[in-house]
Amino acid sequence: RLREENSFWLVAMNQSLTAIFLLPIVVTWGIWPTVPQLLWLALFGVLQMALPYLLFSWGLKKVASHEATILTLIEPFLVPVWAYVMIGEAPAWWTIAGAAVIVLGLTLRYVLAV
Repeated sequence: RLREENSFWLVAMNQSLTAIFLLPIVVTWGIWPTVPQLLWLALFGVLQMALPYLLFSWGLKKVASHEATILTLIEPFLVPVWAYVMIGEAPAWWTIAGAAVIVLGLTLRYVLAV
């Protein structure tokens, strides 16, 4: 339903609303970030959260919804694989267990349920 909407606007709105909803927690706890921490938080917000979300929303305009669903479901499985391939970071046992559950669920749903 959102294919025709401006992806940048949706991402900016989601990021802004998240910051607004989390602001009472920061005020209540009284933990205020320093200026360098604010810069790191801004970089994290843009590079780690907003940019991938923006790219994903642009990709959804080109990919069928069922394909996007499968890609979204296998993403948690692929992250540790890419970390291992790119920098040699071996996944913990619980990461492998979680990936196995995801693969098992996808197999049961899309292969055996046909």
